[in-house]
Amino acid sequence: MMSETIASIAIHRKNMHSRRFLPPAVVALFLSFFLPLSAGAERKADELLMRATGITREDVDRATGKEALDLFDVYVLAVSETERLAIEGESALQADARRKQALGMFLPRISLRATKTLTETDRTTPASQRSAVSLYGRQNLISGLDEYAMFRGSAAEQRYRRYLLNDSAGKLLEDVAGVYMKALQMEKTLKNREKTLEHYRGISAELRRRVAVGRSRQSELLRINSQVYKIQAEIESMQSSYVQARSMLTVISGVPRERRLIEEVCLPPYPEMPDELSNMIESRYDVKAALEELEMARTKLLAAQGGHLPSVYLEGTYRLYQQHETGRDFWAGLGVELPIFSGGITTARVSEAASVKRQAELRLEQARRVARQEIEESYSTYTSSTHEMESFKKSLDTADNNYRSILAEYRLNLVTLIDVFDALTALDSARDDYERTVLEHCRSRVRLGVATGELLGKGVRALREPGSEGRIVP
Repeated sequence: MMSETIASIAIHRKNMHSRRFLPPAVVALFLSFFLPLSAGAERKADELLMRATGITREDVDRATGKEALDLFDVYVLAVSETERLAIEGESALQADARRKQALGMFLPRISLRATKTLTETDRTTPASQRSAVSLYGRQNLISGLDEYAMFRGSAAEQRYRRYLLNDSAGKLLEDVAGVYMKALQMEKTLKNREKTLEHYRGISAELRRRVAVGRSRQSELLRINSQVYKIQAEIESMQSSYVQARSMLTVISGVPRERRLIEEVCLPPYPEMPDELSNMIESRYDVKAALEELEMARTKLLAAQGGHLPSVYLEGTYRLYQQHETGRDFWAGLGVELPIFSGGITTARVSEAASVKRQAELRLEQARRVARQEIEESYSTYTSSTHEMESFKKSLDTADNNYRSILAEYRLNLVTLIDVFDALTALDSARDDYERTVLEHCRSRVRLGVATGELLGKGVRALREPGSEGRIVP
Protein backbone atom coordinates (compact mmCIF):
# COMPACT_ATOMS: atom_id res chain seq x y z
CA MET A 1 0.00 0.00 0.00
CA MET A 2 2.76 2.41 0.97
CA SER A 3 4.86 1.60 -2.14
CA GLU A 4 1.86 2.20 -4.40
CA THR A 5 1.22 5.54 -2.76
CA ILE A 6 4.85 6.61 -3.20
CA ALA A 7 4.82 5.49 -6.84
CA SER A 8 1.62 7.41 -7.53
CA ILE A 9 3.13 10.51 -5.95
CA ALA A 10 6.24 10.20 -8.12
CA ILE A 11 4.18 9.79 -11.32
CA HIS A 12 1.96 12.69 -10.33
CA ARG A 13 4.93 14.96 -9.67
CA LYS A 14 6.54 13.98 -12.96
CA ASN A 15 3.47 15.09 -14.88
CA MET A 16 3.10 18.35 -12.98
CA HIS A 17 3.46 21.68 -14.74
CA SER A 18 6.72 23.54 -14.16
CA ARG A 19 4.94 26.04 -11.92
CA ARG A 20 4.78 23.39 -9.19
CA PHE A 21 8.54 23.46 -8.53
CA LEU A 22 9.82 25.73 -5.77
CA PRO A 23 11.17 29.07 -6.97
CA PRO A 24 15.00 29.34 -6.66
CA ALA A 25 14.72 32.26 -4.21
CA VAL A 26 12.56 30.19 -1.87
CA VAL A 27 15.01 27.29 -2.02
CA ALA A 28 17.95 29.59 -1.29
CA LEU A 29 16.17 31.16 1.67
CA PHE A 30 15.17 27.75 2.98
CA LEU A 31 18.75 26.45 2.81
CA SER A 32 20.24 29.59 4.33
CA PHE A 33 18.14 29.05 7.42
CA PHE A 34 20.09 25.89 8.18
CA LEU A 35 23.51 26.93 6.98
CA PRO A 36 25.93 28.23 9.65
CA LEU A 37 27.08 31.82 9.61
CA SER A 38 30.36 32.58 7.88
CA ALA A 39 33.48 32.03 9.94
CA GLY A 40 34.48 35.68 9.52
CA ALA A 41 31.38 36.81 11.44
CA GLU A 42 32.33 34.74 14.51
CA ARG A 43 34.46 36.51 17.09
CA LYS A 44 36.74 34.19 18.91
CA ALA A 45 37.19 34.46 22.64
CA ASP A 46 40.94 34.98 22.50
CA GLU A 47 40.55 37.93 20.12
CA LEU A 48 38.14 39.55 22.56
CA LEU A 49 40.59 39.00 25.40
CA MET A 50 43.49 40.50 23.45
CA ARG A 51 41.43 43.55 22.59
CA ALA A 52 40.18 44.03 26.15
CA THR A 53 43.55 43.55 27.84
CA GLY A 54 45.79 45.30 25.31
CA ILE A 55 48.21 42.38 25.02
CA THR A 56 49.22 40.60 21.82
CA ARG A 57 49.95 37.05 20.80
CA GLU A 58 53.63 37.99 20.68
CA ASP A 59 53.43 39.01 24.33
CA VAL A 60 51.98 35.61 25.21
CA ASP A 61 54.70 33.75 23.29
CA ARG A 62 57.42 35.88 24.86
CA ALA A 63 56.13 35.47 28.42
CA THR A 64 55.66 31.72 27.96
CA GLY A 65 59.31 31.23 27.04
CA LYS A 66 60.87 33.52 29.68
CA GLU A 67 62.52 32.17 32.80
CA ALA A 68 62.35 35.46 34.74
CA LEU A 69 59.00 37.26 34.76
CA ASP A 70 58.12 40.85 35.51
CA LEU A 71 54.65 42.16 36.39
CA PHE A 72 53.61 42.55 32.75
CA ASP A 73 54.62 38.97 31.95
CA VAL A 74 52.68 37.62 34.92
CA TYR A 75 49.60 39.57 33.80
CA VAL A 76 49.95 38.22 30.27
CA LEU A 77 50.06 34.67 31.59
CA ALA A 78 47.07 35.36 33.86
CA VAL A 79 45.09 36.39 30.79
CA SER A 80 46.19 33.51 28.57
CA GLU A 81 46.59 30.65 31.04
CA THR A 82 43.66 31.06 33.43
CA GLU A 83 39.89 30.91 33.01
CA ARG A 84 38.89 34.13 34.76
CA LEU A 85 38.72 36.45 31.76
CA ALA A 86 37.81 33.64 29.38
CA ILE A 87 34.53 33.21 31.26
CA GLU A 88 33.70 36.89 30.73
CA GLY A 89 34.73 36.54 27.09
CA GLU A 90 32.21 33.75 26.59
CA SER A 91 29.50 35.98 28.02
CA ALA A 92 30.42 38.59 25.40
CA LEU A 93 30.17 35.97 22.66
CA GLN A 94 26.77 34.95 23.96
CA ALA A 95 25.65 38.58 23.71
CA ASP A 96 26.82 38.58 20.08
CA ALA A 97 24.69 35.49 19.43
CA ARG A 98 21.66 37.15 21.02
CA ARG A 99 22.25 40.16 18.80
CA LYS A 100 21.99 37.89 15.77
CA GLN A 101 18.82 36.39 17.20
CA ALA A 102 17.37 39.89 17.48
CA LEU A 103 18.17 40.53 13.82
CA GLY A 104 16.48 37.25 12.95
CA MET A 105 13.26 38.48 14.57
CA PHE A 106 12.72 40.76 11.55
CA LEU A 107 13.14 37.94 9.02
CA PRO A 108 10.44 35.51 7.90
CA ARG A 109 10.20 32.06 9.43
CA ILE A 110 9.96 29.11 7.09
CA SER A 111 9.31 25.57 8.23
CA LEU A 112 8.46 22.22 6.67
CA ARG A 113 5.22 20.70 7.90
CA ALA A 114 4.21 17.10 7.32
CA THR A 115 1.16 15.11 8.44
CA LYS A 116 0.50 11.39 8.02
CA THR A 117 -3.08 10.38 8.73
CA LEU A 118 -3.65 7.06 10.48
CA THR A 119 -7.20 6.59 9.17
CA GLU A 120 -8.56 6.05 5.66
CA THR A 121 -9.41 9.21 3.75
CA ASP A 122 -10.94 10.08 0.38
CA ARG A 123 -11.50 13.20 -1.65
CA THR A 124 -14.47 14.19 0.51
CA THR A 125 -12.29 14.33 3.63
CA PRO A 126 -11.41 17.92 4.62
CA ALA A 127 -7.95 18.94 3.48
CA SER A 128 -6.81 19.56 7.07
CA GLN A 129 -7.32 15.86 7.85
CA ARG A 130 -5.35 14.41 4.93
CA SER A 131 -1.71 13.37 4.75
CA ALA A 132 0.24 16.37 3.49
CA VAL A 133 3.69 17.95 3.17
CA SER A 134 4.00 21.72 2.85
CA LEU A 135 6.24 24.72 3.44
CA TYR A 136 4.90 27.18 5.98
CA GLY A 137 6.10 30.76 6.21
CA ARG A 138 5.33 33.61 8.58
CA GLN A 139 6.50 37.21 8.58
CA ASN A 140 5.77 39.23 11.69
CA LEU A 141 4.96 42.84 10.90
CA ILE A 142 4.09 43.99 14.39
CA SER A 143 4.34 41.89 17.56
CA GLY A 144 3.68 44.60 20.08
CA LEU A 145 7.16 46.05 20.50
CA ASP A 146 9.00 42.74 20.92
CA GLU A 147 11.16 42.93 17.79
CA TYR A 148 12.19 46.55 18.27
CA ALA A 149 12.85 46.13 22.00
CA MET A 150 14.88 42.96 21.50
CA PHE A 151 16.92 44.57 18.71
CA ARG A 152 17.61 47.67 20.75
CA GLY A 153 18.28 45.74 23.95
CA SER A 154 20.66 43.29 22.28
CA ALA A 155 22.87 46.17 21.11
CA ALA A 156 22.98 47.50 24.67
CA GLU A 157 23.80 44.04 25.98
CA GLN A 158 26.68 43.72 23.52
CA ARG A 159 28.22 46.90 24.83
CA TYR A 160 27.40 45.93 28.42
CA ARG A 161 29.25 42.61 28.17
CA ARG A 162 32.31 44.20 26.59
CA TYR A 163 32.44 46.87 29.26
CA LEU A 164 32.25 44.16 31.91
CA LEU A 165 35.06 42.30 30.16
CA ASN A 166 37.25 45.41 30.12
CA ASP A 167 36.43 46.10 33.76
CA SER A 168 37.28 42.51 34.68
CA ALA A 169 40.63 42.92 32.91
CA GLY A 170 41.43 45.84 35.21
CA LYS A 171 40.39 43.93 38.31
CA LEU A 172 42.54 41.00 37.21
CA LEU A 173 45.54 43.32 36.79
CA GLU A 174 45.00 44.74 40.26
CA ASP A 175 44.72 41.28 41.83
CA VAL A 176 47.78 40.02 39.95
CA ALA A 177 49.79 43.05 41.07
CA GLY A 178 48.78 42.48 44.69
CA VAL A 179 49.80 38.82 44.72
CA TYR A 180 52.94 39.52 42.66
CA MET A 181 54.08 42.27 45.05
CA LYS A 182 53.38 40.09 48.07
CA ALA A 183 55.40 37.19 46.66
CA LEU A 184 58.22 39.56 45.73
CA GLN A 185 58.20 41.15 49.17
CA MET A 186 58.36 37.76 50.85
CA GLU A 187 61.24 36.77 48.59
CA LYS A 188 63.19 39.96 49.31
CA THR A 189 62.58 39.77 53.05
CA LEU A 190 63.63 36.13 53.10
CA LYS A 191 66.90 36.95 51.34
CA ASN A 192 67.55 39.81 53.73
CA ARG A 193 66.93 37.54 56.72
CA GLU A 194 69.34 34.94 55.38
CA LYS A 195 72.03 37.62 54.97
CA THR A 196 71.29 38.90 58.45
CA LEU A 197 71.59 35.40 59.88
CA GLU A 198 74.97 35.02 58.20
CA HIS A 199 76.17 38.30 59.73
CA TYR A 200 74.81 37.37 63.16
CA ARG A 201 76.60 34.04 63.06
CA GLY A 202 79.83 35.84 62.21
CA ILE A 203 79.34 38.19 65.15
CA SER A 204 78.48 35.22 67.40
CA ALA A 205 81.67 33.42 66.39
CA GLU A 206 83.73 36.51 67.12
CA LEU A 207 82.07 36.98 70.50
CA ARG A 208 82.64 33.33 71.34
CA ARG A 209 86.34 33.85 70.70
CA ARG A 210 86.36 37.00 72.82
CA VAL A 211 84.50 35.31 75.69
CA ALA A 212 87.04 32.47 75.63
CA VAL A 213 89.91 34.92 76.14
CA GLY A 214 87.96 37.05 78.62
CA ARG A 215 87.55 40.12 76.40
CA SER A 216 83.71 39.98 76.27
CA ARG A 217 80.96 38.99 78.65
CA GLN A 218 79.01 35.76 78.40
CA SER A 219 75.74 37.73 78.49
CA GLU A 220 76.65 39.44 75.23
CA LEU A 221 77.18 36.09 73.54
CA LEU A 222 73.84 34.82 74.86
CA ARG A 223 72.12 37.92 73.53
CA ILE A 224 73.55 37.39 70.07
CA ASN A 225 72.67 33.68 70.09
CA SER A 226 69.12 34.52 71.09
CA GLN A 227 68.84 36.76 68.01
CA VAL A 228 70.32 34.01 65.85
CA TYR A 229 67.65 31.54 66.97
CA LYS A 230 64.97 34.17 66.48
CA ILE A 231 66.12 34.86 62.93
CA GLN A 232 66.17 31.13 62.19
CA ALA A 233 62.55 30.84 63.37
CA GLU A 234 61.57 33.86 61.25
CA ILE A 235 63.19 32.30 58.20
CA GLU A 236 61.25 29.07 58.72
CA SER A 237 58.00 31.00 58.98
CA MET A 238 58.82 33.19 55.96
CA GLN A 239 59.65 30.17 53.84
CA SER A 240 56.19 28.78 54.54
CA SER A 241 54.57 32.15 53.78
CA TYR A 242 56.59 32.46 50.59
CA VAL A 243 55.42 29.05 49.40
CA GLN A 244 51.83 30.12 50.05
CA ALA A 245 52.36 33.39 48.18
CA ARG A 246 53.81 31.59 45.16
CA SER A 247 50.94 29.09 45.26
CA MET A 248 48.46 31.97 45.21
CA LEU A 249 50.35 33.51 42.30
CA THR A 250 50.14 30.20 40.46
CA VAL A 251 46.40 30.01 41.03
CA ILE A 252 45.67 33.55 39.87
CA SER A 253 48.10 33.69 36.95
CA GLY A 254 49.15 30.14 36.10
CA VAL A 255 52.83 31.01 36.67
CA PRO A 256 54.79 27.87 37.66
CA ARG A 257 56.60 28.05 40.98
CA GLU A 258 59.96 27.46 39.38
CA ARG A 259 59.71 30.69 37.38
CA ARG A 260 61.80 33.47 38.87
CA LEU A 261 60.31 36.89 39.57
CA ILE A 262 62.25 39.96 38.49
CA GLU A 263 63.06 42.00 41.59
CA GLU A 264 63.23 45.33 39.78
CA VAL A 265 59.78 46.92 39.50
CA CYS A 266 59.64 49.84 37.07
CA LEU A 267 56.59 52.05 36.76
CA PRO A 268 56.25 55.56 35.35
CA PRO A 269 55.01 58.24 37.76
CA TYR A 270 51.34 59.18 37.57
CA PRO A 271 50.60 62.56 35.97
CA GLU A 272 48.78 65.28 37.84
CA MET A 273 45.20 64.43 38.80
CA PRO A 274 42.64 66.74 37.10
CA ASP A 275 40.54 68.99 39.31
CA GLU A 276 37.26 67.75 37.83
CA LEU A 277 36.74 63.98 37.86
CA SER A 278 33.41 63.79 36.01
CA ASN A 279 34.91 62.87 32.64
CA MET A 280 37.21 60.30 34.23
CA ILE A 281 34.31 58.76 36.13
CA GLU A 282 32.09 58.54 33.06
CA SER A 283 34.89 56.89 31.09
CA ARG A 284 35.27 54.04 33.59
CA TYR A 285 34.05 50.72 32.27
CA ASP A 286 31.97 49.88 35.33
CA VAL A 287 30.06 53.15 34.96
CA LYS A 288 29.61 52.54 31.23
CA ALA A 289 28.32 49.06 32.02
CA ALA A 290 25.83 50.54 34.49
CA LEU A 291 24.64 52.94 31.77
CA GLU A 292 24.07 50.06 29.36
CA GLU A 293 22.29 48.11 32.10
CA LEU A 294 19.90 51.06 32.41
CA GLU A 295 19.37 51.03 28.65
CA MET A 296 18.58 47.31 28.78
CA ALA A 297 16.04 47.97 31.54
CA ARG A 298 14.40 50.65 29.41
CA THR A 299 14.00 48.27 26.49
CA LYS A 300 12.45 45.65 28.78
CA LEU A 301 9.95 48.25 29.96
CA LEU A 302 9.23 49.14 26.33
CA ALA A 303 8.63 45.50 25.47
CA ALA A 304 6.31 45.07 28.44
CA GLN A 305 4.29 48.15 27.45
CA GLY A 306 4.04 46.74 23.92
CA GLY A 307 1.98 43.88 25.30
CA HIS A 308 -1.05 46.16 24.99
CA LEU A 309 -0.51 46.61 21.23
CA PRO A 310 -1.88 44.34 18.48
CA SER A 311 0.17 41.80 16.55
CA VAL A 312 0.08 41.82 12.76
CA TYR A 313 1.66 39.16 10.60
CA LEU A 314 1.68 37.62 7.13
CA GLU A 315 1.57 33.86 6.76
CA GLY A 316 1.28 31.42 3.91
CA THR A 317 1.65 27.79 2.89
CA TYR A 318 3.10 26.21 -0.24
CA ARG A 319 1.84 22.65 -0.69
CA LEU A 320 4.41 20.09 -1.78
CA TYR A 321 2.14 17.07 -1.44
CA GLN A 322 -1.36 16.26 -0.25
CA GLN A 323 -3.30 13.02 -0.31
CA HIS A 324 -6.18 13.24 -2.83
CA GLU A 325 -4.80 16.60 -3.90
CA THR A 326 -7.33 19.31 -4.80
CA GLY A 327 -7.45 23.07 -4.93
CA ARG A 328 -4.60 25.60 -4.92
CA ASP A 329 -1.00 24.72 -4.15
CA PHE A 330 -0.44 27.83 -2.04
CA TRP A 331 -2.31 30.32 0.06
CA ALA A 332 -1.39 33.53 1.92
CA GLY A 333 -3.16 35.68 4.44
CA LEU A 334 -2.87 38.66 6.78
CA GLY A 335 -3.38 37.93 10.46
CA VAL A 336 -4.18 40.36 13.28
CA GLU A 337 -4.37 39.67 17.02
CA LEU A 338 -5.59 42.29 19.44
CA PRO A 339 -5.14 41.55 23.17
CA ILE A 340 -8.33 42.22 25.14
CA PHE A 341 -7.90 40.48 28.48
CA SER A 342 -4.83 38.66 29.82
CA GLY A 343 -5.68 38.36 33.48
CA GLY A 344 -3.56 41.38 34.42
CA ILE A 345 -0.33 39.72 33.29
CA THR A 346 0.67 42.53 30.93
CA THR A 347 0.03 45.21 33.57
CA ALA A 348 2.08 43.26 36.11
CA ARG A 349 4.92 42.89 33.62
CA VAL A 350 4.93 46.65 33.05
CA SER A 351 5.10 47.26 36.81
CA GLU A 352 7.96 44.78 37.17
CA ALA A 353 9.90 46.30 34.26
CA ALA A 354 9.40 49.80 35.70
CA SER A 355 10.86 48.60 39.01
CA VAL A 356 13.83 47.04 37.19
CA LYS A 357 14.42 50.38 35.45
CA ARG A 358 14.40 52.29 38.75
CA GLN A 359 16.78 49.72 40.19
CA ALA A 360 19.16 50.21 37.25
CA GLU A 361 19.08 53.98 37.81
CA LEU A 362 20.04 53.47 41.44
CA ARG A 363 22.89 51.16 40.45
CA LEU A 364 24.18 53.77 38.02
CA GLU A 365 24.29 56.43 40.72
CA GLN A 366 25.94 53.98 43.08
CA ALA A 367 28.56 53.08 40.44
CA ARG A 368 29.39 56.74 39.92
CA ARG A 369 29.78 57.37 43.63
CA VAL A 370 31.93 54.28 44.14
CA ALA A 371 34.06 55.24 41.13
CA ARG A 372 34.75 58.69 42.56
CA GLN A 373 35.62 57.20 45.94
CA GLU A 374 38.01 54.67 44.37
CA ILE A 375 39.81 57.31 42.31
CA GLU A 376 40.20 59.73 45.21
CA GLU A 377 41.26 57.04 47.66
CA SER A 378 43.74 55.39 45.30
CA TYR A 379 45.30 58.77 44.44
CA SER A 380 45.58 59.68 48.12
CA THR A 381 47.20 56.31 48.87
CA TYR A 382 49.60 56.75 45.97
CA THR A 383 50.73 60.25 46.98
CA SER A 384 51.12 59.30 50.65
CA SER A 385 53.10 56.20 49.73
CA THR A 386 55.37 58.38 47.61
CA HIS A 387 56.26 60.54 50.61
CA GLU A 388 56.53 57.47 52.82
CA MET A 389 58.92 55.83 50.39
CA GLU A 390 61.10 58.94 50.29
CA SER A 391 61.23 59.06 54.09
CA PHE A 392 62.16 55.40 54.39
CA LYS A 393 64.84 55.89 51.75
CA LYS A 394 66.38 58.61 53.93
CA SER A 395 66.09 56.31 56.93
CA LEU A 396 67.85 53.53 55.02
CA ASP A 397 70.66 55.85 53.92
CA THR A 398 71.09 57.08 57.47
CA ALA A 399 71.15 53.53 58.88
CA ASP A 400 73.67 52.49 56.24
CA ASN A 401 75.94 55.44 57.03
CA ASN A 402 75.61 54.68 60.74
CA TYR A 403 76.58 51.05 60.22
CA ARG A 404 79.61 52.01 58.17
CA SER A 405 80.62 54.55 60.84
CA ILE A 406 80.24 51.97 63.62
CA LEU A 407 82.37 49.48 61.68
CA ALA A 408 85.08 52.09 61.25
CA GLU A 409 84.98 52.92 64.95
CA TYR A 410 85.07 49.22 65.84
CA ARG A 411 88.28 48.80 63.90
CA LEU A 412 89.69 51.61 66.06
CA ASN A 413 88.40 49.88 69.23
CA LEU A 414 86.12 52.84 69.95
CA VAL A 415 82.94 50.75 70.18
CA THR A 416 82.06 47.20 71.13
CA LEU A 417 80.86 44.36 68.99
CA ILE A 418 77.41 44.80 70.51
CA ASP A 419 77.33 48.30 69.04
CA VAL A 420 78.08 46.78 65.63
CA PHE A 421 75.29 44.27 66.18
CA ASP A 422 72.80 47.02 67.08
CA ALA A 423 73.78 49.07 64.02
CA LEU A 424 73.40 46.01 61.78
CA THR A 425 69.97 45.28 63.27
CA ALA A 426 68.86 48.87 62.62
CA LEU A 427 70.17 48.68 59.05
CA ASP A 428 68.31 45.42 58.32
CA SER A 429 65.10 46.83 59.75
CA ALA A 430 65.43 50.02 57.68
CA ARG A 431 66.09 47.97 54.52
CA ASP A 432 63.00 45.82 55.14
CA ASP A 433 60.85 48.90 55.71
CA TYR A 434 62.10 50.60 52.57
CA GLU A 435 61.68 47.61 50.28
CA ARG A 436 58.21 46.93 51.68
CA THR A 437 57.23 50.57 51.12
CA VAL A 438 58.55 50.51 47.55
CA LEU A 439 56.45 47.47 46.68
CA GLU A 440 53.40 48.95 48.39
CA HIS A 441 53.99 52.11 46.37
CA CYS A 442 54.12 50.06 43.17
CA ARG A 443 50.91 48.32 44.11
CA SER A 444 49.18 51.64 44.83
CA ARG A 445 50.44 52.91 41.46
CA VAL A 446 48.83 49.97 39.68
CA ARG A 447 45.63 50.43 41.62
CA LEU A 448 45.53 54.12 40.69
CA GLY A 449 46.17 53.27 37.03
CA VAL A 450 43.28 50.80 37.08
CA ALA A 451 40.93 53.18 38.93
CA THR A 452 41.54 55.98 36.43
CA GLY A 453 41.56 53.68 33.39
CA GLU A 454 45.17 54.58 32.54
CA LEU A 455 46.46 50.99 32.65
CA LEU A 456 43.48 49.41 30.89
CA GLY A 457 43.50 48.23 27.29
CA LYS A 458 46.60 49.35 25.44
CA GLY A 459 47.60 51.45 28.45
CA VAL A 460 48.75 48.28 30.22
CA ARG A 461 51.86 48.36 28.03
CA ALA A 462 53.21 51.05 30.36
CA LEU A 463 54.14 48.15 32.64
CA ARG A 464 56.30 46.72 29.88
CA GLU A 465 57.76 49.93 28.49
CA PRO A 466 58.21 52.33 31.45
CA GLY A 467 59.98 55.61 30.95
CA SER A 468 63.47 56.04 32.31
CA GLU A 469 62.30 59.02 34.34
CA GLY A 470 60.53 58.18 37.55
CA ARG A 471 61.52 54.52 37.57
CA ILE A 472 60.78 52.84 40.88
CA VAL A 473 63.67 50.56 41.66
CA PRO A 474 64.08 49.21 45.21
